[in-house]
Amino acid sequence: MPKSVGGVDPCRRHSCKRAGDRRILPQRSGRNRRVTGRVGYAFDRVLAYFKAGAAGERVDYSAATTQIGTTYGASDTRAGWTIGGGGECAITSHLSAFVEYGYYDFGTDRITLNPQYSFLPTAFVDIDDTANVVRAGINLRFGN
Repeated sequence: MPKSVGGVDPCRRHSCKRAGDRRILPQRSGRNRRVTGRVGYAFDRVLAYFKAGAAGERVDYSAATTQIGTTYGASDTRAGWTIGGGGECAITSHLSAFVEYGYYDFGTDRITLNPQYSFLPTAFVDIDDTANVVRAGINLRFGN
């Protein structure tokens, strides 16, 4: 599971359909990317903003059978979108703190699970991938 800036773990949800006797176990690799724009309003020492943009992620999956254990694997690169908002407050002229929320949606995709053993058939599963991420942190500004 990826770590966000400020050490707050994202809350991931994967709605996975069972593929026969196989259970899909998402393994987070931490390769998430986003490009967002922000629109906000500043008053006194506080900035409140709304953000939206594009997002992408790299996910590694494994699947286990009830008889053998972990026997399938797959990797997927997914594109999606993000929307959210947050606030930032100036503590001093060089130090500020922020909290923001982001909703990420990478849609539903069919994943091909490749068997680790040649006697097993290839498996397919539909993954609905969304995330709710809360980030918090401190910014340090250099200069005047």
